Amino acid sequence: MHILIIASSKKTITDLYDLNSDVEFYYADDIESSLYDQKKIDLIFFDQQEQQEKIIKQAAQLNQQWLVFNLENNIHQSLQYLQAGASGIIYQLKNISKIKHIIQEIDQQQIYLEAELTQVLALRQIKQIITPFNLLSPREFDVFCLLAERYSIQMIADTLLISSKTAFNCQAQIRKKLNLKTQIEIIQFAKKNRLIGS
Repeated sequence: MHILIIASSKKTITDLYDLNSDVEFYYADDIESSLYDQKKIDLIFFDQQEQQEKIIKQAAQLNQQWLVFNLENNIHQSLQYLQAGASGIIYQLKNISKIKHIIQEIDQQQIYLEAELTQVLALRQIKQIITPFNLLSPREFDVFCLLAERYSIQMIADTLLISSKTAFNCQAQIRKKLNLKTQIEIIQFAKKNRLIGS
């Protein structure tokens, strides 16, 4: 098994080189690297430290399975990577047995998600129809989740492709309907309801 790691710094994967394994790791700072052309690569891991647009653009050129690592507590970004075709999301590349498990799942045409991420995504689907979240419109629920992930109003507007005025109005309705006064209260409420990671 040959795995290519795309990262801006080789430091992120140095722990993997010392492990005796039938998995060989290669490093490149860009998918355009000649290394990709020279080796038969079975799987590609992108480091989230890179810009999201760059990762999605590079991944779109691949006819290959790919994952993103170093992506913690950003549910919306995780969803965007999955929508772009990622085979999985992993928090850290430190444990060779975990990597082998991920490879097995992907070989069986499954998507690999960290357990905490899977739970949060499932709870978001369930909670959206349960009190008090059923008081929110689908758009307001999306805005609520992004506010809980510490997105600014402008970032929410850009992410959801709405005007900043619409995002602001949604925030006002969320605060009124859920009786939450600040973004800190929104974050705490989301954590209490397990809609974001701890």
